[in-house]
Amino acid sequence: MKNTILTSPIFSFLPIVVFLFVIKSNVYAQYKLEIPNGKVIEVVQCIDSPNQSYAAYIPSYYHEEKEWPVIYFFEPMARGKLPISKYAKVAEQNGFILIGSNNSKNGPIIEGQIAFEAMTEDTERRLNINPNQIYVSGFSGGGRFAQLLANDNPSITGVIAVAGPRLDPKDEIRGNYLYFGIVGTRDMNYIEHLEFKDLLDEHKIKNVLLTYVGPHQWPPTSLFESAMSWLQIQHRLDEVSPGEVDKYINLELTKLDSRQDLAPSEKYTYLEAIDKSILPIENHNLDKRIQTYLANKDLTKILSRSKKSNRKEVESYEEISKALQQLKICAYNENIPLDSTAYSFSWWQARIKSLQKASKKEGEKADAAARTLDVIRGQVFGVILRNDAANNLNHQLLVGEIQLMLYPEAVSLLWSQSVLYAKVNNRNKSLQYLKKAKTSDLDGLNNLRAKSSTDTQQFPYLFND
Repeated sequence: MKNTILTSPIFSFLPIVVFLFVIKSNVYAQYKLEIPNGKVIEVVQCIDSPNQSYAAYIPSYYHEEKEWPVIYFFEPMARGKLPISKYAKVAEQNGFILIGSNNSKNGPIIEGQIAFEAMTEDTERRLNINPNQIYVSGFSGGGRFAQLLANDNPSITGVIAVAGPRLDPKDEIRGNYLYFGIVGTRDMNYIEHLEFKDLLDEHKIKNVLLTYVGPHQWPPTSLFESAMSWLQIQHRLDEVSPGEVDKYINLELTKLDSRQDLAPSEKYTYLEAIDKSILPIENHNLDKRIQTYLANKDLTKILSRSKKSNRKEVESYEEISKALQQLKICAYNENIPLDSTAYSFSWWQARIKSLQKASKKEGEKADAAARTLDVIRGQVFGVILRNDAANNLNHQLLVGEIQLMLYPEAVSLLWSQSVLYAKVNNRNKSLQYLKKAKTSDLDGLNNLRAKSSTDTQQFPYLFND
């Protein structure tokens, strides 16, 4: 009798389906082999976007049968390997896949979006990623971009923003993502992190801010591990056991105890945020420690005083912006010498010298001074990055003078200032800075001379020893 089932039209397509499945399986296996487990891989080229690549770390015990959490990193200078190498060990311990873009950097947002789309498409094709544990992270401008992505992309579960939240009045807080901020108390974006936390609290976005004594940099490994642990607890909050919560809380308390340089008010703020984030779960050890901080009658005064000093600090940032604007006005109007204004060179010198002296001490005032110095550096660099002074030599000279107050022995700045003074026919000033450059780093100066596009015939004295 004829087998009507096997000869039906449906089964006539079976060989093709099997063939396509085998092809797909082989291709998937080929993709997987390109990312070895347990090693930091500097460059993985995206299959469908060959101009995009990323650094990667896959835990040594990774297997396809399980869905894995992933963190996509955005580094402000497109150094994808940097955060991957730094946090590979804690990723191994906590079971996270780490992916760092080699393309995304500070600049147009669209470039970061293209990089994110290419990375996610490529990694989801190669790896078994948990769609409910897709996290993004970044440092400084990368942190701002990561938060922007989470705000606009419902597929992102949470953010670890390092030294840079996106606090833009034009942005609307949307979605319901998790947020873990990390910032040093000497970081220029410290105040911004505090303000952003208040904003997230207003919008009922579950968040934690972890601070530490440090400058504008990727944080120590143990702090990033705290972010990973918190995200893991949040992911399993409905089913996590009291014992697991105890283990997590005790580890965090131990870490805080080892950080003697961090103010009790900073520790209290962190623990209070954790306590709110794990509700309705209650933890005896956590509650006990919070009550210990609250027993300090001065805590409320300290927190209030900190808010007032933070507001004054923000006002000082605004004054720096005004001073730089005045500098630009004077550059474009020779009838208004800078020294005739409230923000003269003497004002800049006194301000920077005072901040440098204060920053060498310890405590909250020293941290504030260090942050303000960083703000000056950042705002001056912003003028250069935006090319604000590109078409005006006077503006370039004035900005250069401020830079040299911050970095008096930087040979590249000394050489640049010497060349600029030569171009405005101020030979004496040009020779003055050239002499300083020689004293600072003669080999470095000669390298700069060799690479310079300055006309050697027009300004021969710049190239003579």
